Amino acid sequence: MEGLKTVNGTGTTNVVSKHKFRKRRSELFNDILLFQSIDDHAIQVAISDHKSFRDLIEHLVIDQDFKTELEKTRAIFRWVTARDLYCLKYEKEEPGSPEDIFAKFRGHKTTYAKIFETMCRYVGLKCAVVTGFAKGRTYRPGDPCGTRDCRHSWNAVSIDGAWYLVDTKWAARRSSNGGGVTNGLVMDCDDFYFLTDPEKFIYSHWSNSADWQLLENPVTFTEFEKMPHLKPNFFKCGLHTLTDKRCVLETTTGSVNLRIGCSNPTKFCYRFLRLGKYNVDDERKLGKYVFQVSEQKHTSFNIRIPRAGLFFFKVYAKQVNKTSNYKNHLTEVASYKIVADGSTQEVDAFPPCASSSWGASPLLSLFGLEASKQSAKIETQNGKIHIEFQKTRPVEILCKLRYHPPVEDDKINVSEIFYIDKVKVSANLPAPGEYGMDIYCRDPDVNEKCFTHICQYLLIYTKNALPSVDEESQEEAEADSDRTTPTPDYPDEEEREQTEKATISDKDLNIGITQTPFQFKDFNIEERTRGQVVDTAPDDFRLTPTEKEVGENGPLTKLDSSEKPALRLIYGDAFEKVDDHALEVAKCRHASLRDLLWDLVYSKDITDELLKIRALFRWLVSKKVHEMTFDSGEEGGPEEVMNLLQRGKSSYADVFDVLCRYAGLQSRVIPGVTKGLDYRPGQKSDVGLAPHSWNAVFLRNAWCLFDPCLASHPIVSTFTASGEFHFVLDEHYFLTEPNQLVYTHFPDDPKWELLDELVSRDEFLNFPQMTPHFFAFGLDLLTHKHGTVVSTGDVDILLKYSVDLVGLRFSFTIHADTGHEDYQGTKLNKYGMMESKDGVASFRFRLPEPGTYIVYIYAKDESQNNNKENVFAQVCEYIIHQDGVVQKEPVPFPPCPYLSWGPRASFFTMGLATAQNAGTVHTKDGKIEFRIEMQTLTQFRTRLAHHSMSETDLEGYVIYKILGKTAIFNFTSPGRGEYGLEIYAKGTQTDDKKLYHVAQYLIVCDEDIESFTLPKLPPGFLGPQPQFVELGLSTLSHHDPIIHSDQNRIEIILRTSQDMRFTGNMIETETRHEYPEHIFIQTQGTVVTFVINIPTVGFYMLRLHGIPAKDPSHQVPAVYNYLINCKTVIKPAFPFPKQFGHWKEGGYMWKPMELHKEIGTPVVPFRVYIPKAKEVAVVVDQDWTLLKSTDPGVWEGTVELERYYGRGCRLTMVANYGGDVTRYATLLEYTL
Repeated sequence: MEGLKTVNGTGTTNVVSKHKFRKRRSELFNDILLFQSIDDHAIQVAISDHKSFRDLIEHLVIDQDFKTELEKTRAIFRWVTARDLYCLKYEKEEPGSPEDIFAKFRGHKTTYAKIFETMCRYVGLKCAVVTGFAKGRTYRPGDPCGTRDCRHSWNAVSIDGAWYLVDTKWAARRSSNGGGVTNGLVMDCDDFYFLTDPEKFIYSHWSNSADWQLLENPVTFTEFEKMPHLKPNFFKCGLHTLTDKRCVLETTTGSVNLRIGCSNPTKFCYRFLRLGKYNVDDERKLGKYVFQVSEQKHTSFNIRIPRAGLFFFKVYAKQVNKTSNYKNHLTEVASYKIVADGSTQEVDAFPPCASSSWGASPLLSLFGLEASKQSAKIETQNGKIHIEFQKTRPVEILCKLRYHPPVEDDKINVSEIFYIDKVKVSANLPAPGEYGMDIYCRDPDVNEKCFTHICQYLLIYTKNALPSVDEESQEEAEADSDRTTPTPDYPDEEEREQTEKATISDKDLNIGITQTPFQFKDFNIEERTRGQVVDTAPDDFRLTPTEKEVGENGPLTKLDSSEKPALRLIYGDAFEKVDDHALEVAKCRHASLRDLLWDLVYSKDITDELLKIRALFRWLVSKKVHEMTFDSGEEGGPEEVMNLLQRGKSSYADVFDVLCRYAGLQSRVIPGVTKGLDYRPGQKSDVGLAPHSWNAVFLRNAWCLFDPCLASHPIVSTFTASGEFHFVLDEHYFLTEPNQLVYTHFPDDPKWELLDELVSRDEFLNFPQMTPHFFAFGLDLLTHKHGTVVSTGDVDILLKYSVDLVGLRFSFTIHADTGHEDYQGTKLNKYGMMESKDGVASFRFRLPEPGTYIVYIYAKDESQNNNKENVFAQVCEYIIHQDGVVQKEPVPFPPCPYLSWGPRASFFTMGLATAQNAGTVHTKDGKIEFRIEMQTLTQFRTRLAHHSMSETDLEGYVIYKILGKTAIFNFTSPGRGEYGLEIYAKGTQTDDKKLYHVAQYLIVCDEDIESFTLPKLPPGFLGPQPQFVELGLSTLSHHDPIIHSDQNRIEIILRTSQDMRFTGNMIETETRHEYPEHIFIQTQGTVVTFVINIPTVGFYMLRLHGIPAKDPSHQVPAVYNYLINCKTVIKPAFPFPKQFGHWKEGGYMWKPMELHKEIGTPVVPFRVYIPKAKEVAVVVDQDWTLLKSTDPGVWEGTVELERYYGRGCRLTMVANYGGDVTRYATLLEYTL
């Protein structure tokens, strides 16, 4: 290119210099933020389109006058990772030009690495493409790394004379198949893959060339496969392995130990899973088989294996320091496969304590405590345990002893003795065994009644013959031996508050762990009847409303967003109990508010503030308005407010405020507006906005939001003949997050938004219409924060969801604002599609004509199998103003049965897995191949769809085959366009004859190709059939059921595990002509050979049938089917002799396999193997020639045939097996 010069990628650099003078990445730069200005520039360039590659390079690098090679490299790296390269086009893309490389990339003919290398060379940087194997997203520990799916390429770039490693594809991983792309930009960039240190890179990338590993001591491929599977976050957290430098851990003892070192305070968690179909209950149980202990410099995991089998163990982590964000989730850092062989004995789980981590924790120092027992494990020989905590301020400690199975309370003796400067905890264990001790703490100076879990210990009580030791000296010895480096200290108050919140909000990944206890006395629930009058409150019971004691000047405090899910987890069982009680109380009639609050709250001694709120809220939501009447209703009194509700002169918020204030709680009524059912996103008027009020209640030193009116949903009962209705609770409006409520509620006083950045009225009106289900599913907006979208082309709306919600499914509907739901006979829904992958749901709409459209998006969680009425619920709404269309003739998406593309829930419930989780797939050279892994043999069927082609027109463009437990689907495109591939499946072991829709893919071909049609095959034709495995058969040759051959003679070999009889048939696919005589079956012991003579060029279906020799049935089932593509006929193909039953029981022919007049051999030698035969003869036109036995079972001889050729004579080979010497069985029959 004129004006731009390239630099040789590797030059003459010798091997030593590639790593000898290289600095570590931290020596090149210590903070990625140093590149902020370069990154901002690169992203701005990525937004722009350029006419030529030269324009791009000048805009990105040359015009910026970057001073260093590092700056140039960063600019290119950030541009490549930011730009969606699949939609990048230049005006001219001449062959051999840099622009041509981008064109090839769009056609999947080159890679990210090649683009990065090209750009580097044109700005004067030395760069090389490195090829090899990588452990990608679908890799699991123990998987082979030498497969096609693991092939990968990356770059080495020279900076200041030293080589560094870069992987732009993995740095922008969401760009695969268009996922995670908005307005041509890739949303995420992982900087770990920028100039990665080779010592870290080698855990995931292995180069074919040892030189390009850039290591002093290169790693062999076998060593690479065995290395532990460490993720980028492992190194970002500053972790290092201390034990088990392997990814597969084998055990015969029933336990495995892992130790991970850390250079900074780090919080760890884990998941322990059984290999196979995922089960939540199974994971809950397995989590109790892990003993995790975190110390200052390392964390150890002692994993007990409950039984023989295969397991996965995943480690999660995040750094904990003064600048860390406690709202961040723990991320996966390492995973291992555990193999427990059959000798593994069953073991018990660890005691069921509250946390996943054992021993002392940093929370001790936050409460001013220091434990005498630093070790997580305490052993005793007499059942007595003593733990002492030094304290620097007053605290309250609560201890709970855990045992599995639970121990009766009267057998447990645990005591806490409080002194001025210490607390002593003692326990007498009732019997030998393992116990867990949970220790909770509360600061009495803080206005909270909850205890926080601060540590837990494993107590081991063993009896043996060791001499007794003085208890006090033993305690001192244990304290000395167990004491380690103190845990990290967080002295300041702000840090303490953050860490407390983190401890109760980190549900993390250990399912079923309880967290913090609270003051709650269990009580009995009395079953009530509708309209029942209850007893009045005791005479000495008095109600006094709270005054407005909490100041509202200045910013209002609000509950941290991380606490709400934690509180729901902590209070779950108590909520259920209080709810049941409130529902019974709601049936009753109370004479006064005093009687109601006594019955609802005080008679049950409910003192916890949140439980009080729950009881009041649940009662109000469940109470029928016309039944809310009180005898006393003095003017201005609380009962009057409640009585006025049924007349519409007070509100639910007013009633809830009264209930809260008279129950001793601080409460406010928040007036404002809310979006009604007729509201439409983006409207400027007040149409659709309704005056409304809700509540703020002061809880845990913060204001929390509640809306009892919208939380109450009337439902018609199906259990009463009268159709009586009852109320159900919408949990969204209980403890609602302020940043969620603001989408639907706008207060008159903005401070009650409770947001750090207040939302204006215009912003409120422009929000998308959100429903409570949006937040119940944990969704978030990645694009289109406004509810109105103006477009002249396609519209892509992206929603984020948790990847843990594997059963979450989406749908949508499209309506024109005129009310029409179709366009020229095609439903508008067909002009939209959606796919979900890696926590992002992508909705694409290509609306057919200018106008205004309403889009509703729905979701449901299909993992909730117990919900028989699990239907899609609306989550959000958009208005799209389509000002124009790009295509002259709008084309709908292919007419497949579902709007959602990719694997469906049934795909995973059938135990299937695939790397192709994205719903959209682009062809390469007009072809696509993807694989589905099966746990058991599965039958598949496919259907291809196109908006203008019939199903008949599309026959023969999809074919699938089965290799082992992998189904391989091959698609050949009929031409440019979009195609829908539907996949149906069912297990072969089930009696169900129905095949279920498990996946559908949108296949996009934007290439000019030569169409190539494969023959139409019956569903499930190719590969092994169900009887293949059952009969113990295996392939010794031709493991792939599709054979492309350059010759017309093929030998297919199978191995048997028993004596078998085989037959076969070959059918030409176009004419359907059958050629069974062109198959010859040979048997030698357990090896069976099928010799195939193919008469002409073309496609042939080969069916192989087999049955045990001892089975007398005449029905021989199919065992394996092939598709043969014969490209060339090397020599004429003559028929083989007809084979009879006795031949198929072990006969083998060395010669002659064919006899024909065109061969014309006058004297033909015969050599065959016929087991158990007494005599073997060749008979032609009544002339007999006896063969001689030269070895056991081997028969040989010559036969003169010259005079028989051309006469239509038949030659038969016969054998006598003893007994009647005159009886011969026919083995073979030739036609001369």
